[in-house]
Amino acid sequence: MSTPARLPDAASLETVMAGLDPASADTDMVPALNAAFPGFAFDLAPIDDDYWRDTRSILQPDGTRLGELRPWMTAEIAKDGGDIKAVWSRLKETDLQITEWRGSSAFVSAPTGPGAADYLQIALGREIEWRAGPIVNPDYRPWGEQELLDPSWPRTHQLPDSDRLAGPVYRLLDGAGGAMIHVRSFLDRCGRIEREKREAKRPELERRVIREVGPGGTRETPFLDAIPDYFDCAA
Repeated sequence: MSTPARLPDAASLETVMAGLDPASADTDMVPALNAAFPGFAFDLAPIDDDYWRDTRSILQPDGTRLGELRPWMTAEIAKDGGDIKAVWSRLKETDLQITEWRGSSAFVSAPTGPGAADYLQIALGREIEWRAGPIVNPDYRPWGEQELLDPSWPRTHQLPDSDRLAGPVYRLLDGAGGAMIHVRSFLDRCGRIEREKREAKRPELERRVIREVGPGGTRETPFLDAIPDYFDCAA
């Protein structure tokens, strides 16, 4: 393996993922990363931890999107003066549907050196947009506005592949800053912070004594004499 020229950055990673064809994204991810960042040998590990994004759309039968669910539904509730039953009764007779993005995590990693902590780890989300179901649950009347704005009932159903609308697509999780970590650098930073915390306590510890009471009387030992390597523990 050649020496990596540079560590990946969030913007470059997002560019690579944006260039993947959803039809082959699962197989193209690692080769695309290896090509974009010479010197790394990436590997992809999917994680079974399903999640749902809070982004939903309103869909007509012909595939036309009317907009995002929350602002659209807020306007519909306002039309009926906040009467949830009236909104539900009206919408359940329509053929409108909602979409949602379902995802699971994946981690990309690549060694950066010979040590156990010498590797890069990138947290990704693998996400697919689905046609989730009717705009409202036709069998159960919602009791509050939140059930219309943030419906959870479609998530109990396993969706057929014919309801897939887009994806899979990959994106960085935890924001641009938290999705990528170089483990060696992370551990070094943690060690430095711990040392700084301990150093800040030095004046206090220099005054601290350990008092022992025994048959021969009371003996006091300076704390740092008893634990001389206290400030080396975080090194």
